[in-house]
Amino acid sequence: MKIGEWLKLYREQHNLSMQALADLCGFSKAYINVLEKGINPKTGKPISPTMQTFEKIARGTKTDVDTLLKILDGDQPITLNAPASDDLPALTQRDERQIAKDLEDMLHSLKGSAAMGELEDEEDMELLKASLLQAMTLSKRIAKKKFTPKKYQK
Repeated sequence: MKIGEWLKLYREQHNLSMQALADLCGFSKAYINVLEKGINPKTGKPISPTMQTFEKIARGTKTDVDTLLKILDGDQPITLNAPASDDLPALTQRDERQIAKDLEDMLHSLKGSAAMGELEDEEDMELLKASLLQAMTLSKRIAKKKFTPKKYQK
């Protein structure tokens, strides 16, 4: 059984509308519809819900996540980590240079500040740098998608 079949069966057994189930799980009615159909309307490919989706469904239906996963077929695709940047545009070399410059400026301004506290360990500094770089890169890609007019998107 796929997650969509289980959701529809659950709705019917509990006399719930799609909207009522969506409210219980914290989703939109449209997303419940997509889950029940099992096909991504944009791509026409089978959906692969994230573990967060299964957790929300389990909470909303008062079912244990393990029990829910055991009910499903072995061929039910599950995304372990939500693809944060699957459909986001790639960065240009100029974007990457700007991010690198901004990151160095940010780290330079933090070094002398009280906010850094006892962060003198080189390993901690590298972890901070890697985290900031990841966040800045993702933010730039999201901004490019959000603010680039459709006619200029590839």
